[in-house]
Amino acid sequence: MDIHHIGIVVPDIEAARTLLASDWEVEAEFSFMDENLLFLNKNSFIIELIEGDPTTFPFHVAYQVPNLENHMQNWIPPPSFEACGPYELKNGWKTIFYSNDHYYVEFIETTTLP
Repeated sequence: MDIHHIGIVVPDIEAARTLLASDWEVEAEFSFMDENLLFLNKNSFIIELIEGDPTTFPFHVAYQVPNLENHMQNWIPPPSFEACGPYELKNGWKTIFYSNDHYYVEFIETTTLP
């Protein structure tokens, strides 16, 4: 399982975009669950900027899986983690989140592997 992206919560997504615009290409941009998301790519490394309050969950790791349904049937999360999803995003990616009070992890299936 490879890392698909690192998600970073930022208080101002436009300020972060301005800071990174010259070095990173926009991979995807949309709203999901009332959050503005901006995926940036540099040399096949993807970061996701999430506009919000970074004090709750300041970052997360999203792992690429070839088939989300198979992954959900075979992966057993730690007992303290609860599932949220699965969801299909506007760009066709499929995702599920597992979280507890302190951390969350994401698993994502894209139509094409990065």
